[in-house]
Amino acid sequence: MKRALAALRVGAVEIGRNSVFHAAEAQDLETVLTAILSPSREPLLRAALATDLLGCTVSEIEAISGDEARLMDRCASSRSIASSGSRKASASCTAGF
Repeated sequence: MKRALAALRVGAVEIGRNSVFHAAEAQDLETVLTAILSPSREPLLRAALATDLLGCTVSEIEAISGDEARLMDRCASSRSIASSGSRKASASCTAGF
C-alpha cells in the first residue's frame, strides 16, 4: 500500500516500534525550543541555529556570534516568541531566527 501511495506522491507512514521522540527532527525541535526559552544562553542559540530546522551554516553562525548586534537581535526575537505564549510560539518559532 505504501509503495502504491508513493507512486501517486502521497505520503504514508508505517506502524513501527521506533519513537518519534528519538527522530532527528524531534531532537532539533527540542534544541530550538530550548533556545527560545533560554535566549540569554548563547551556546543554546548557536546550537539551535545549527539544526536542520533553521539551517544556518557554520560560517553564518560564526558571523552572528562575532556581531553582537545581530546576536542580540536573535536573542530579542527568541525572547519575544517565548513570552508570546505557546500557541503563537509553535507557529512562529523559526521566524525569530
